[in-house]
Amino acid sequence: GILIITLAYLLANSSYYAVLTGEEIQQTDRVAAGAITRVLGTTAAGFISLLILVSIFGAMNGMILTGPRVYYAMAQDGLFFSAFARLNARYRTPILAILVQGAWAAGLSLLGTFQQLFTYVIFTAWIFYGAAVAAVVVLRRRQPELVRPFRVPGFPWLPAIFCAAAVGITVSTVVADPRHALLGIVLILVGLPVYALFRRQAGLKVG
Repeated sequence: GILIITLAYLLANSSYYAVLTGEEIQQTDRVAAGAITRVLGTTAAGFISLLILVSIFGAMNGMILTGPRVYYAMAQDGLFFSAFARLNARYRTPILAILVQGAWAAGLSLLGTFQQLFTYVIFTAWIFYGAAVAAVVVLRRRQPELVRPFRVPGFPWLPAIFCAAAVGITVSTVVADPRHALLGIVLILVGLPVYALFRRQAGLKVG
């Protein structure tokens, strides 16, 4: 599945550059629609825009399903407010976590442009994507005795390539937009003392 998605992205980007110039791509925020318009006309471009909207809603659905469960798991481990560990009696879903994430997303949407949001949120997310994949290598070395039903193909080269890509995205964003990248990093740093406090309290409870 990953290989198919990777191939689809590579083919899509290759087709964009085959139809549009690099300058045209830089000047538009709707590259796919622009390329389709030039080749097939505005009607086909509208259809492509509709498909993109469907894809966006699918991504939103994934974030709604997974994001609040992270807060829920943290609360269960004593690393976040205990209210986030409560499940709705009927639907068995972390309602408070879902509502808070929705409010946070709505607040972020009011902060600036898409590019600024990308720098604030997606840029910082890539730091954690890289850290999570790097953890696969670390855990393999520190805990080799653990049972692992799934083995990462191409280990350790595939995780290393992914981590290198994550570092590249992070560094390029800092170079391109250092001000907003710094604000994104500040958001992460603000969370560190909060995490340390919850971890300390959880440790005191266990002890």
